[in-house]
Amino acid sequence: WTSPTLRRSSLAALAASAPRPCAGTRRGP
Repeated sequence: WTSPTLRRSSLAALAASAPRPCAGTRRGP
């Protein structure tokens, strides 16, 4: 089973561990 909190945690961990190709995407164009 996959709980929303668990999925969110895993996504956060994955994003933190994986290098972000686009670091300025959230900031804007």
